[in-house]
Amino acid sequence: MKSVEDAAAASEVIVVCVLDYAVSESLLTPAAVAEKLRGKTLVQLTSGTPPLAREAEAWAQNNSISYLDGAIISYPSGVGTPDCTILYAGQRQVFEAHKQLLGCHAGNSMFLGESIGSASALDSSLLTFGFTAELGFLHGAALCEAEGIPIDSYRQAANALMPILAADMLKAAAMIPKANYAGEVSLQVAASAFGNILRFSDEAGVDRAGSESLVTLVKRAIDAGYGGDEFPAVFEVLRTRKRLDRIDGLDRRDQLSDHEELPLGPQRQQRVRSLFIDQLFGHLFSFLRVPSLNQIEC
Repeated sequence: MKSVEDAAAASEVIVVCVLDYAVSESLLTPAAVAEKLRGKTLVQLTSGTPPLAREAEAWAQNNSISYLDGAIISYPSGVGTPDCTILYAGQRQVFEAHKQLLGCHAGNSMFLGESIGSASALDSSLLTFGFTAELGFLHGAALCEAEGIPIDSYRQAANALMPILAADMLKAAAMIPKANYAGEVSLQVAASAFGNILRFSDEAGVDRAGSESLVTLVKRAIDAGYGGDEFPAVFEVLRTRKRLDRIDGLDRRDQLSDHEELPLGPQRQQRVRSLFIDQLFGHLFSFLRVPSLNQIEC
């Protein structure tokens, strides 16, 4: 095949995964290509945002193209392996019609529903979670280096923290829907420890930008009246200012702002929690795992 037009003409299902939606649009929207795609299925695996997914779906519908929007939760080397997860959103009948084919790309093809922005929204959420956690690990590594602590000793010690983090994540996921953040360690108490992180960073000459954002958010939560609550209360200063009325069974997508998505139902909430644990903590455990914490040497 010599061109996108040739590929569109030769295939019933076209999978696209390029740098961004702008590149995808430049490839797919020329009239000759769009005509070849008519009556076929387009699977978009390019990273983007919910509004971009909605725009792409609208374009596909206007051109009589079935459309699925997806997100790959894996490094490139993992695609096509049993451990890979790919998220999909769009019409269920389209997903079901091509489920076997999509399964060739990943061991877990996870259908999120017909709200087309769901896959990109969850993708961004996972990326935020994963890279923020990794940034914390790297900041800690810089602090250890400043004190002459070997990186491998830090890695081993961090391993003991992983089960606690996994449990905290599940606890936060249970607290958020109820907006009840009562627990053992209040933000007021935690704020003192966060202050020590900033002081140590300054004393060691380590960049503290990542931790500054943490302290800023905690202070905002305390100022908002959550000082006696646990850390997950920070969610209340992060969440969108425009609330969505939760009416079961009613599609409210037309009333959402560009940065909002329909709430996940209980079953999908549980699947998302499991995905967060399996994907992020699976990678971190493989990096941090050691035979015994007692082997630490500084």
